[in-house]
Amino acid sequence: MTFMKPVLALVGLAMTVTPAAAQTQATPEAEATAAEEETAATAAADYEITGDPAQGERVFTRCRACHSVEPDQNLVGPTLNNVLGREAGAVEGFNYSPVMAEADLVWSPENLHAYLEAPNEFLPGNRMIFPGLPSEEDRANVIAFLAQHSQVAEEPGAAEDSPASD
Repeated sequence: MTFMKPVLALVGLAMTVTPAAAQTQATPEAEATAAEEETAATAAADYEITGDPAQGERVFTRCRACHSVEPDQNLVGPTLNNVLGREAGAVEGFNYSPVMAEADLVWSPENLHAYLEAPNEFLPGNRMIFPGLPSEEDRANVIAFLAQHSQVAEEPGAAEDSPASD
């Protein structure tokens, strides 16, 4: 059973999102985190991000009561750091609803756009009580803001130029 519904075309001007600076850490936890970030960057590399991130930050004020964009900072909702390209229900240590934990879904801009329009229609039974963002422009803008907090490669193949991890 799929929870996807038709997605309207995103509006706004295309923007390029550059990856965050890489951090070198030697612990097994850090290596696992780096591998997760690399996976997110690879998955997000092909996404076309539209909207205005500055306007998206303003829209995100409606989300801040429950969500953070800081790494490893879960609140009532999971952190949205590196959300683009991440599987639904995948933030370590967060207690998801069964429907979200079992969703076969990757957070692409298109899926986020549809989810943010009407979360409980897109994925019935999830715990997010937010009614959604009715404005298509607001959804595109908040996704552009979230893209700034995701490891998104500059261009396809950019990750090939970075040193391989052991």
